[in-house]
Amino acid sequence: MNPRWTVAELLATCPQAVLVFTKHGMACVGCDLSSFDTLAMAAATYGLSWETFAAELAAVLSAAAACKASTA
Repeated sequence: MNPRWTVAELLATCPQAVLVFTKHGMACVGCDLSSFDTLAMAAATYGLSWETFAAELAAVLSAAAACKASTA
């Protein structure tokens, strides 16, 4: 997981990541700053450990990839 990706980049790549943001009560989804704020900035803004946040996002991306592979 690249901490320099913007929130918007991640959500465009993996819409399922919205689950992680909503789990933590993060208002990043649909926010005007999502095109500018990096994932690391979002985690810091909400007082989350980067390592924990990144692991949760990676798990969602992995599950999404597995789902796509099983339906292909």
